[in-house]
Amino acid sequence: RSNPLPLWAQISDDLRQRTGRGEFDSRFPTEEELTQGYAVSRQTVREAIRHLEADGLVVRRRGRGTTVTRTLLEQPLNALYSLASTVRAQGLVEKSIVITSRREKAPAEALRLLGEDASDAIYIERLRYAGDDPIGWDRSWLPWSRAGALLDVDLTTWRVIVNAL
Repeated sequence: RSNPLPLWAQISDDLRQRTGRGEFDSRFPTEEELTQGYAVSRQTVREAIRHLEADGLVVRRRGRGTTVTRTLLEQPLNALYSLASTVRAQGLVEKSIVITSRREKAPAEALRLLGEDASDAIYIERLRYAGDDPIGWDRSWLPWSRAGALLDVDLTTWRVIVNAL
Protein backbone atom coordinates (compact mmCIF):
# COMPACT_ATOMS: atom_id res chain seq x y z
CA ARG A 1 0.00 0.00 0.00
CA SER A 2 1.75 3.17 -1.18
CA ASN A 3 -0.93 5.72 -0.30
CA PRO A 4 -0.52 7.01 3.28
CA LEU A 5 -4.22 7.97 3.54
CA PRO A 6 -6.56 5.62 5.41
CA LEU A 7 -8.66 3.40 3.13
CA TRP A 8 -11.88 5.21 4.02
CA ALA A 9 -10.29 8.54 2.92
CA GLN A 10 -9.07 7.05 -0.36
CA ILE A 11 -12.54 5.65 -1.06
CA SER A 12 -14.20 8.92 -0.05
CA ASP A 13 -11.91 10.86 -2.43
CA ASP A 14 -12.61 8.42 -5.26
CA LEU A 15 -16.38 8.59 -4.69
CA ARG A 16 -16.19 12.40 -4.59
CA GLN A 17 -14.42 12.45 -7.97
CA ARG A 18 -16.82 9.93 -9.50
CA THR A 19 -19.79 11.89 -8.19
CA GLY A 20 -18.34 15.08 -9.68
CA ARG A 21 -18.15 13.34 -13.06
CA GLY A 22 -21.84 12.46 -12.81
CA GLU A 23 -21.39 8.69 -12.45
CA PHE A 24 -24.03 8.48 -9.72
CA ASP A 25 -26.68 10.88 -11.03
CA SER A 26 -29.30 8.17 -11.35
CA ARG A 27 -28.33 5.96 -8.39
CA PHE A 28 -25.62 5.88 -5.75
CA PRO A 29 -24.18 2.38 -5.13
CA THR A 30 -25.33 0.44 -2.07
CA GLU A 31 -22.95 -0.26 0.80
CA GLU A 32 -22.76 -3.87 -0.38
CA GLU A 33 -21.84 -2.83 -3.94
CA LEU A 34 -19.15 -0.48 -2.63
CA THR A 35 -17.81 -3.12 -0.23
CA GLN A 36 -17.41 -5.56 -3.12
CA GLY A 37 -16.17 -2.95 -5.59
CA TYR A 38 -13.43 -1.64 -3.32
CA ALA A 39 -12.75 -5.01 -1.61
CA VAL A 40 -12.96 -3.47 1.86
CA SER A 41 -15.09 -3.95 4.97
CA ARG A 42 -18.55 -2.48 5.31
CA GLN A 43 -17.27 -0.30 8.18
CA THR A 44 -14.65 1.26 5.87
CA VAL A 45 -17.35 2.03 3.28
CA ARG A 46 -19.62 3.50 5.96
CA GLU A 47 -16.83 5.78 7.18
CA ALA A 48 -16.18 7.00 3.63
CA ILE A 49 -19.88 7.71 3.10
CA ARG A 50 -20.13 9.41 6.51
CA HIS A 51 -17.51 11.94 5.40
CA LEU A 52 -19.29 12.53 2.09
CA GLU A 53 -22.49 13.14 4.03
CA ALA A 54 -20.74 15.53 6.44
CA ASP A 55 -19.54 17.53 3.42
CA GLY A 56 -23.10 17.70 2.03
CA LEU A 57 -22.33 15.63 -1.05
CA VAL A 58 -24.73 12.78 -0.24
CA VAL A 59 -27.71 12.10 2.01
CA ARG A 60 -28.31 8.72 3.68
CA ARG A 61 -31.86 7.62 4.48
CA ARG A 62 -32.72 4.45 6.34
CA GLY A 63 -34.49 2.04 4.04
CA ARG A 64 -33.93 4.22 0.97
CA GLY A 65 -30.16 4.22 0.63
CA THR A 66 -27.76 7.00 -0.23
CA THR A 67 -28.48 9.71 -2.79
CA VAL A 68 -26.33 12.45 -4.27
CA THR A 69 -27.42 15.95 -3.26
CA ARG A 70 -28.08 18.60 -5.84
CA THR A 71 -25.18 20.87 -6.65
CA LEU A 72 -25.08 24.09 -4.69
CA LEU A 73 -23.26 27.10 -6.04
CA GLU A 74 -21.19 29.05 -3.59
CA GLN A 75 -20.67 32.78 -4.02
CA PRO A 76 -19.74 35.35 -1.39
CA LEU A 77 -22.47 37.92 -0.86
CA ASN A 78 -20.02 40.79 -0.33
CA ALA A 79 -18.68 40.85 -3.90
CA LEU A 80 -19.97 41.57 -7.37
CA TYR A 81 -20.02 38.50 -9.54
CA SER A 82 -21.22 37.02 -12.77
CA LEU A 83 -23.61 34.13 -12.26
CA ALA A 84 -22.41 32.59 -15.53
CA SER A 85 -18.75 32.81 -14.42
CA THR A 86 -19.57 31.30 -11.04
CA VAL A 87 -21.41 28.39 -12.64
CA ARG A 88 -18.59 27.73 -15.13
CA ALA A 89 -15.92 28.01 -12.40
CA GLN A 90 -17.62 25.13 -10.60
CA GLY A 91 -17.42 22.93 -13.68
CA LEU A 92 -21.04 23.26 -14.78
CA VAL A 93 -22.57 24.43 -18.04
CA GLU A 94 -24.41 27.73 -17.71
CA LYS A 95 -27.34 28.53 -19.93
CA SER A 96 -30.15 31.04 -20.00
CA ILE A 97 -33.56 30.86 -21.57
CA VAL A 98 -35.18 34.17 -22.44
CA ILE A 99 -38.80 34.04 -21.34
CA THR A 100 -39.60 37.48 -22.69
CA SER A 101 -38.00 40.73 -23.80
CA ARG A 102 -40.07 43.75 -24.69
CA ARG A 103 -40.44 47.50 -24.53
CA GLU A 104 -42.79 48.58 -21.76
CA LYS A 105 -43.48 51.16 -19.08
CA ALA A 106 -41.31 50.39 -16.05
CA PRO A 107 -43.05 49.86 -12.69
CA ALA A 108 -42.72 52.55 -10.01
CA GLU A 109 -40.09 50.63 -8.00
CA ALA A 110 -37.85 50.24 -11.07
CA LEU A 111 -38.22 53.94 -11.82
CA ARG A 112 -37.26 54.84 -8.25
CA LEU A 113 -34.21 52.57 -8.26
CA LEU A 114 -32.94 53.63 -11.69
CA GLY A 115 -32.91 57.24 -10.54
CA GLU A 116 -33.83 58.69 -13.90
CA ASP A 117 -36.74 58.91 -16.27
CA ALA A 118 -36.95 55.28 -17.28
CA SER A 119 -40.67 55.18 -17.82
CA ASP A 120 -39.89 53.91 -21.30
CA ALA A 121 -37.92 50.72 -20.61
CA ILE A 122 -36.76 47.35 -21.84
CA TYR A 123 -38.07 44.44 -19.76
CA ILE A 124 -36.05 41.20 -19.88
CA GLU A 125 -37.04 37.99 -18.10
CA ARG A 126 -34.68 34.98 -18.15
CA LEU A 127 -34.50 31.56 -16.49
CA ARG A 128 -30.89 30.68 -15.55
CA TYR A 129 -29.49 27.15 -15.35
CA ALA A 130 -26.44 25.37 -13.95
CA GLY A 131 -26.34 22.22 -16.03
CA ASP A 132 -29.93 20.98 -16.15
CA ASP A 133 -30.92 22.59 -12.84
CA PRO A 134 -32.75 25.94 -12.80
CA ILE A 135 -30.95 28.23 -10.34
CA GLY A 136 -32.25 31.72 -11.00
CA TRP A 137 -35.00 33.80 -12.47
CA ASP A 138 -33.90 37.25 -13.68
CA ARG A 139 -36.30 40.11 -14.25
CA SER A 140 -34.67 43.34 -15.42
CA TRP A 141 -35.84 46.78 -16.44
CA LEU A 142 -33.34 48.91 -18.34
CA PRO A 143 -33.85 52.47 -19.63
CA TRP A 144 -34.89 52.43 -23.29
CA SER A 145 -32.60 55.40 -23.98
CA ARG A 146 -29.54 53.30 -23.08
CA ALA A 147 -30.67 49.74 -23.80
CA GLY A 148 -33.07 49.90 -26.72
CA ALA A 149 -30.63 47.95 -28.92
CA LEU A 150 -31.08 44.89 -26.71
CA LEU A 151 -34.31 43.96 -28.41
CA ASP A 152 -32.27 43.19 -31.54
CA VAL A 153 -29.70 40.80 -29.98
CA ASP A 154 -29.53 37.29 -28.50
CA LEU A 155 -30.13 37.76 -24.77
CA THR A 156 -29.11 34.29 -23.62
CA THR A 157 -25.70 35.46 -22.33
CA TRP A 158 -24.90 38.53 -20.27
CA ARG A 159 -21.72 39.16 -22.29
CA VAL A 160 -23.87 39.81 -25.37
CA ILE A 161 -26.02 42.20 -23.36
CA VAL A 162 -23.02 44.13 -22.02
CA ASN A 163 -21.43 44.37 -25.48
CA ALA A 164 -24.70 45.66 -26.96
CA LEU A 165 -24.77 48.50 -24.44
